[in-house]
Amino acid sequence: MPISVEDVQTLSAASDLELAMFRPAHVEARVARALEKGTVADIVELGSVLRHDPGARTEFRRSIAISVTGFFRDADQFELLAEHTDHLRYKERPRVWSAGCSTGAELWTLAVLLDRLGAAGRAQLLGSDILDENIRRARAGLDEGELAGHVLPEDAKPWFEVRDIVTQGPPGGGWDIVLCRNMAIYLEPNARQRLHGMLAESLAPGGLLLLGRSERLSDPRALGMEFVAPHLYRRAGTA
Repeated sequence: MPISVEDVQTLSAASDLELAMFRPAHVEARVARALEKGTVADIVELGSVLRHDPGARTEFRRSIAISVTGFFRDADQFELLAEHTDHLRYKERPRVWSAGCSTGAELWTLAVLLDRLGAAGRAQLLGSDILDENIRRARAGLDEGELAGHVLPEDAKPWFEVRDIVTQGPPGGGWDIVLCRNMAIYLEPNARQRLHGMLAESLAPGGLLLLGRSERLSDPRALGMEFVAPHLYRRAGTA
C-alpha cells in the first residue's frame, strides 16, 4: 500500500519518528499492518491515535525501528569479534559503542567480552538508540531472564543515551569497537550510506566495526575501512 509524502510527514509528526529515513516498503508494510488491526479507518485516524495514545505510539515506533536484542545474540559473531580484540587488554581506556542498542543486552555482551580481557572496569561503554522507551528500559537494567545465566562484570559502568545517528551523527569519535547490527537494513539507501560513513568516521585508527549478518559496507576502502571477516571491518591505521 503506497503512502504519500504527506502521509509520511503526518505519521512522522504523530509518532515523533522520522519515517523518511526508512525504506518506503518497510514503512508501508508497518502502516498496513497497523491499519489491518481494524481499530482505525485510515492514516489520518492512525495519526490521531499515535498523537494521543502513548501505548499505540510506542507499539508503532517499535514496529518501525525494530528492536531485537539478546545476550550473545548470534554468538559466533561475538566469538569472531573476541578474536580481534586482545589488544584492548593493554589499552588504558577502551571505548565501546553499541549503536542501536535496543534495551541494552548487546552492550552488556560487549562488557562481558572486555571483562574477559580484564578491561571492563576501565572501559567507556556507551549504548544509544533512537527510541527513548528502549533507553529507559536499558537504564533499568537486565532481568534474570535476559541474562540467560551470564554473570555481569560488577565494575562495568555502561551509559545509555537516546540518539538518532542518521540525523544527529555519532557520539564523538575514537571508538575502539562499534557494534551496529541490523539497523541499516531498514534504512533507505541514502540514509544507509550516511550511517555507514558516520560509523566509519567514529572509529579510532584500528577500531573495529561489526555489522549484522546480512549487512556489508558497499565500498570499505572509500570509507577508510579494511575487510577483516564477513560483517567485520577495521578502520585503517594503527591502533
